[in-house]
Amino acid sequence: MILLIGYVCKYTPTKVLEAFGKNVVKIDPKIRTDTAESLVHPNMCSFMKAVLEEVSENNIGELVLTNCCDSMRRLYDVLKGKLKFLYIIDLPVKVNKASCEIFYNEIHSLISAYEKYSGQRFDIGKFTKLLEKHKEKSLPDEEFIAVLGARLRTDAVDDIQKRSNIKVTNLTCTATDKYIKLTNIDKDPILHYANALFNSFPCMRMAKERLDTLKDTKIKGIIYNTVKFCDFYSYEYATLKNFDVPTLKIETDYTDTDSGQIKTRVDAFLESFGSRKITGLNRKGKYFAGVDSGSTSTNIVILDNNKNIVSYSIVPTGAMAMDSAKKAYEIALKRAGLEKEDIANVVSTGYGRIGIPFANKQVTEITCHGKGAFFFDKDIRTIIDIGGQDSKVIRLDDDGNVVDFVMNDKCSAGTGKFLEVMARTLEVSIHDM
Repeated sequence: MILLIGYVCKYTPTKVLEAFGKNVVKIDPKIRTDTAESLVHPNMCSFMKAVLEEVSENNIGELVLTNCCDSMRRLYDVLKGKLKFLYIIDLPVKVNKASCEIFYNEIHSLISAYEKYSGQRFDIGKFTKLLEKHKEKSLPDEEFIAVLGARLRTDAVDDIQKRSNIKVTNLTCTATDKYIKLTNIDKDPILHYANALFNSFPCMRMAKERLDTLKDTKIKGIIYNTVKFCDFYSYEYATLKNFDVPTLKIETDYTDTDSGQIKTRVDAFLESFGSRKITGLNRKGKYFAGVDSGSTSTNIVILDNNKNIVSYSIVPTGAMAMDSAKKAYEIALKRAGLEKEDIANVVSTGYGRIGIPFANKQVTEITCHGKGAFFFDKDIRTIIDIGGQDSKVIRLDDDGNVVDFVMNDKCSAGTGKFLEVMARTLEVSIHDM
């Protein structure tokens, strides 16, 4: 029977563990409980907390960590004595010959520790065969979008790929263990493996210019992820201003990567340089509808072929965005004296845009604001949108294209709903506010 052992860092020598007959699994936590909050400081990395909860809830008995940061060292302290096997590798912070030798010795120490724990002998022949079977992955030759920064959940990267019309390559932490070169294995396969791991696409903490690796590639854009309370990647992000490539920074607490705000930022970023995959049905007809499914209201407008507004409706969004969209659509159609068959195309926007079943296309409100404002006034370069859930500032170029935007993070003081509540409390109108 092949037993499971977990790991979290790309520098974990997984092939060594596989040689012991282990099923080595990268922990990609999805569980959210209150377990971690009772065991560690609130300001510790949210990824570390998620790993702690995943290990606890799924009864993972064996785990190999690296001391890549204070959070991982703290995770080791918390789990010590609670697992059947727990080991932390002392990871050097530079890529040179001396650090490779240190790492080589660390791998030998891991082998000795696991032999003592399991009662098994390390099979160097099996290990060598595993290295020979390794298939190296190269950076794309075609245009691609790089996901950089702190680790991002695999399903989140897959979701970005679904919405992009060009290749998306994950270059965050654990994903980059695919880029190690294991050709021409010499007489000491463990030393060869140590060197290969250290000379793969580097982790940010390795004191090496990672962006140099991307200079000769056809990189079209960067989505840079930071995890809350992870200072490493916040510092690295500051260096991207010297890298002349469109860049979007997002911040997550690792498990909230499918939030509406993150999707809106990513979609608007892809739309800004034509890499958003937009599919839809284009029928022949005289009328077109736009649906804005916002957090507080759902707005629908119907245009004719000459871009004249023939009807519109505004209804409260309520608890079910889909229901309010259907209601608003029916009202707008009735006011215009039209049937659904008269509408050639329906475009949805806003946080609820993906859940509108009768929409042919989805476009972010950031792009829609840019196109709409520029249509009315070609001199507009900056748009401020105070929405129910967040506020956005959008910058346009001379042709009306969105070239930059910022959104407030999760803070109620940056929302239109907050202004409504304060106006009501102060007993003044929104207009006076």
